[in-house]
Amino acid sequence: MGKNIIHITVGISLAAVTIFIIHSFRVQADEPRKMEINCVNNVRQIGLSVLVWKGDHNDQYPWNVSTNAGGVKELVGADKDGFITNSWLVFQVMAEELRSPKVLVCPDDKTKTPAADFAHLTASNVTYRIHIVPEVTPDKFESSKTPLAVCPVDGSTVYYNGDYKGNKPDANVKESVKESEMAKIIFFHPDRFLLD
Repeated sequence: MGKNIIHITVGISLAAVTIFIIHSFRVQADEPRKMEINCVNNVRQIGLSVLVWKGDHNDQYPWNVSTNAGGVKELVGADKDGFITNSWLVFQVMAEELRSPKVLVCPDDKTKTPAADFAHLTASNVTYRIHIVPEVTPDKFESSKTPLAVCPVDGSTVYYNGDYKGNKPDANVKESVKESEMAKIIFFHPDRFLLD
């Protein structure tokens, strides 16, 4: 009888170890997909935050609003491809809309670390690049397929019209932020939809 209990205990232990090992490999295999989904969610959050900020500032983007009015117009410049060279300043003025500086670092970017808070945000805490184009104006917003924010690590992109894409075919779900995210905007910023 004692040998049977030992055999059963050893059998159960081996089964538990086998299940643990299989589960570990499965979790590791899912990790790249989770990181990509997080990056797509980050660029979507950036795009949504830009829309909310713009809505609060007379339909103007932060880089078109003077520092006197809460923007960064005098502080930012663009490189030859139209990307803001110091986008961390834009994200700093959008702190209320972004809620957390963690969304500014791609999970695959091993060269950047999230800032503790927006007051301490620097270029070393931002992966995503903001693309500005003079001809993208509020009246052309709906039809613009111009990139707004791009991840240089994996290519995830959100566009001025609210569409977004990941870098892999199964992540290329295109959807309008303006329509599908309205419930989230109302949930997180209900005071913006109160009638006077």
